[in-house]
Amino acid sequence: MASADSICFNRAIVSLSVSLKDVEEEGIVMIWLIGLLPTALFLVFMPVLETVIAQKDRYRTQSVYGFRSTRAVKNPENWRKAQLAVRDSSFVFGGIQLVFTLLICSWSEDLFLIANAVFLGVLLGIQFFYVNSRLD
Repeated sequence: MASADSICFNRAIVSLSVSLKDVEEEGIVMIWLIGLLPTALFLVFMPVLETVIAQKDRYRTQSVYGFRSTRAVKNPENWRKAQLAVRDSSFVFGGIQLVFTLLICSWSEDLFLIANAVFLGVLLGIQFFYVNSRLD
């Protein structure tokens, strides 16, 4: 028969391994939440925000909201065109970000997060130049 000490020790080891597995699963969930955040930004937040902002000229002159460049704030027509271009391009870039996120999911956690952040920066830069090219 096993002694009481060995039974307690075995229970502690099993408990520790279950706890470590829970922490690892929570970490993976957190990594995925952070990884999918740029996709949510492009697919949900930006289109809704830009639609609301495009309807009111007061955001052009009295706020920091919306797509802002020298061309975009030049006149109300450019302002509206810029906000709608951001809205429309956000759906495309959100889809690209989602595909990229799913393609790199097998990478290590650190590399996954770094690649997602770099790719988000690249997409935002491309979006900036794309929207500016559509303005007068």
